[in-house]
Amino acid sequence: MDPTVLPAAFAARLKDAMLACGHQSQRSTSGVCIHKLAEISGHSVQICRKYLRGETIPDPSKVLEIALKLGVAPGWLLFGELAGTFQIPPNSLVIDKTVLHHVFRRAVALCAVAPPSMNIPLFLSDLVNDLANLEVEDSQSERIVDIAFSSAKYFNVPLPAEA
Repeated sequence: MDPTVLPAAFAARLKDAMLACGHQSQRSTSGVCIHKLAEISGHSVQICRKYLRGETIPDPSKVLEIALKLGVAPGWLLFGELAGTFQIPPNSLVIDKTVLHHVFRRAVALCAVAPPSMNIPLFLSDLVNDLANLEVEDSQSERIVDIAFSSAKYFNVPLPAEA
């Protein structure tokens, strides 16, 4: 098998997936926004350009991350298998590991100062669910987490009954 076939086919599917998500660019020779791919992948513009030219492919974990952010199946993106769309199973979330780690770090401090309560797990699951549904950069997500946890002092105050 020709070693250039897989990267070239990957590049074509990557372009298709990006175009389907509305990440086109009139100025780019590839037709897609290279900066958006760099943002999605966390790689430099230069390496993303190599992906789109079919010169190389990302490692499997990065293919998975890109596929999830573009809403396509990782197998399809890499090999052209399966359907082009990937549905996240019900009751499942996709959230960046660094953001989730930030939530956990803050949760440890919250659990240390707040009395045991069912409000904490509910708060954490709602926060993670909300973060998974936001389309913001990791730094913005971490700032949202910081803001949410800054209100933790209110966990000890009983909420008024709803009328």
